[in-house]
Amino acid sequence: MRGSMSGSQGLLRALLRLFSKEVKQYVGTDQFGNKYFYIPERKNWLGQTMRERRFVEARDKKEVDYREGDIPMEWEAWIRKTRKSPPTIEIECSQFHQSLCAMVLHLFSLLIFWTHSSLLMSRQREIEERAVNLESGDLPE
Repeated sequence: MRGSMSGSQGLLRALLRLFSKEVKQYVGTDQFGNKYFYIPERKNWLGQTMRERRFVEARDKKEVDYREGDIPMEWEAWIRKTRKSPPTIEIECSQFHQSLCAMVLHLFSLLIFWTHSSLLMSRQREIEERAVNLESGDLPE
């Protein structure tokens, strides 16, 4: 029974959207695949001013399945209108920065490993040379 009620409500919303000239604009997608939309302020068919709407369409969940933390903090702030602009560029830069940092750390660890290996190999050659000199009776000067 409840399923048919929510289905009819969805149909009613779709019809109202069709007649109210409500056009959703795609804003961005978060790292979980949730899509964010915006409907600008507009006049309805009665001439009333309708406030702007910001909302998320979940990738694989129903709206009632959402828990705190399922939407990234930056997007949550945008939906609640505590931030003016969507965080798409900020998130992309943050992800790029994180991958760049990871790459630099990896290269740095390789450099340290290579330097350490070179020093160990150099030290090992030095010890081997001394051993050969000691066996042959040549004493270092």
